[in-house]
Amino acid sequence: MFDHAHHILVPIDRVCAIAGGAGRWCGQAALPGAQALHTVNIEAVEDVFRAELIACPHDGWRTFACHLDADGERQCEVPCGVGRSPLAFEVVRVRGRFYLLVPPASDATEAVAAERAVLEDEINALRDANHALEAQVIDVSRGMDEVIEALSVQSRALEERNREQDRLTSFVRRVMDTMDNPLIVLDRFGRIAQVNTAASQAFGCSEGALVGQPGDVLLSSRDCQTLANGAATDSGLVLFQAIASQGHLAVELALDGSAGPNNGVERAFLVHGAALYDGSGKMDGVVIVASNVTRLREREIELRESEQRFRDYSSVASDWFWATDASLRFAAVEQERENPVLGYLVDRRPHDFPPQDARQHVRWLAHLADLDARRIFRDYEVAMQLPSGECWLAVSGTPVFDRDGNFNGYRGTARDITGRKALEEEVRRHRDHLTELVAEQTADLIRAKEVAEHANRMKSEFLSNVSHELRTPLHAILSFSQLGQKRTDGGDEDVRVGQYFERIRLSGQRLTRLVDDLLNLARLESGQTTLDIKPVNVDEVLADIVATLDALLASRRQHVVCTNRMTMRTARIDGDRFAQVLHNLIGNASKFSAEGGRIAVTLEDAQLDTGGEAFRLVVGDNGPGIPEGELDDIFGKFVQSSRTKTGAGGTGLGLAICREIVHAHGGRIVARNRAEGGAEVEVLMPLSVHIDAPA
Repeated sequence: MFDHAHHILVPIDRVCAIAGGAGRWCGQAALPGAQALHTVNIEAVEDVFRAELIACPHDGWRTFACHLDADGERQCEVPCGVGRSPLAFEVVRVRGRFYLLVPPASDATEAVAAERAVLEDEINALRDANHALEAQVIDVSRGMDEVIEALSVQSRALEERNREQDRLTSFVRRVMDTMDNPLIVLDRFGRIAQVNTAASQAFGCSEGALVGQPGDVLLSSRDCQTLANGAATDSGLVLFQAIASQGHLAVELALDGSAGPNNGVERAFLVHGAALYDGSGKMDGVVIVASNVTRLREREIELRESEQRFRDYSSVASDWFWATDASLRFAAVEQERENPVLGYLVDRRPHDFPPQDARQHVRWLAHLADLDARRIFRDYEVAMQLPSGECWLAVSGTPVFDRDGNFNGYRGTARDITGRKALEEEVRRHRDHLTELVAEQTADLIRAKEVAEHANRMKSEFLSNVSHELRTPLHAILSFSQLGQKRTDGGDEDVRVGQYFERIRLSGQRLTRLVDDLLNLARLESGQTTLDIKPVNVDEVLADIVATLDALLASRRQHVVCTNRMTMRTARIDGDRFAQVLHNLIGNASKFSAEGGRIAVTLEDAQLDTGGEAFRLVVGDNGPGIPEGELDDIFGKFVQSSRTKTGAGGTGLGLAICREIVHAHGGRIVARNRAEGGAEVEVLMPLSVHIDAPA
């Protein structure tokens, strides 16, 4: 029991059990004369309760002991827990609530003073510790500032090095991508780490598709065999180990592995590889540069084939090969042992072979001038007097220069033409003999031609004279026949006599036309007629001729269909002669056409074989046509088709006169049969004749 006179009851608030065992509590109480609350720990010992003030500032009263920091150390050195504090009080428990038994005021004051002294000592100690800590913090801060500054400098230097490294990496990448040759980098595990653009293009895939793949994806099976050379190697590491084992590599490979384009084209690459080492001398990978030598190998093959062809040709060719030095002396060649001529030429110069024939001297001097001027020469023919006799050579050569342009000599071929020269001489003799024979025969032909022309002229003169002689009696016959017709008085006997006179007149007119045709043909053939070239309206000439023949056509119930498709209706020709051609052709067509027949006349633009402008006249009938064997002869004098014997009549001079007139104009005339029946004559006449041509 406690004494109210000697103790004061101070209630303990916020009491709670302490973890870690039964019989322990903590709470807060306000001591007499103190402004702040004190934390107290309550402990029951044999039914007696005691309380101690806790000096720990970290609320150790909550867990019976101070908290530990992250490293397992206590957060302060102030002892806490029951039995550690210098102030202890008895505790009573009344109706479940704890009370401190505080001594009277004097004792309490002394206790408080003692506690205050202890606290002041602790505060002073803490202040000294704080000053020491502040000094340490300042020293540490200064050290940290220096460290931070050093780290900042190092960071800036590192950033600068990183930027420089980035620039260097970018520069190296640009250099790699500007390379025409594929470049591949393998890491220390033998896998592709980097390739340039040329490599991506060469293998037909992107860099992303190649990176991370084993280096052997670039190799064909033959490449792997070449690199392994029979040695055992890890799968996928043949290329890497071949370079790593030697430190370098130079080999020709196809590089047509699974990463290649696989287009069936065989390629060749000259592959150079080198090992890469880090700063410690440890191998960090390999770099590979491949040069595409496919075209070079193809050219080498072509060159070998060309050389082989040249050797094949030279082995079977009849030509010899020769060469000279810079002084033009013939050098020894492989064929020297097989050819005595080449052996004879060795150490001699072209100047040592002057021609024996003076006629060849000028040509020989010109050849020497070509040699001095270093010009190419071809098929220079030279005769040499060898111990075995005369030998003719056809020589061709070209000058040879070194890279600096210095003359090294000539190189060329030679061919033995001795046999050809002998044949040429024989041919020349035969040619001269033939020339003499041809001259003699030509003279005979000229004489025969002159005789024929003289006979033709005599014939023409004879026809002309006969025609003139016939015209006089014919004129008299016609005149007297007309007079006899007029004087008959109309009796039966007179009518019969008049018919006789009519027959005489018609026969005389037919004979007169024959004589006129003979005269015209004779003039045309003898050249005594000159064409009267002037502008002529072709339509008008055609209309006049059709009108002239109208009575004849009407008597036979025939009609003429004219078609003119000419762009220019005017031509510079002899109008009278052209009218005569139209008259003969239309009259001829009328004779061979049946009664009621149709005669087609067509005019259209055309072109001469020489390219000059012309017009085409086609006159067609629906008669019996012309036999195929007679088409070429139908324009001859006095020639009639075998089919005219049916009664068409005619002298056979009309088409001959047409041919002479057309030829005099520079045209042509042909006859042919029509597919629908009948025949047609085609005349091609120049649209303009600029020079009067003699007929």
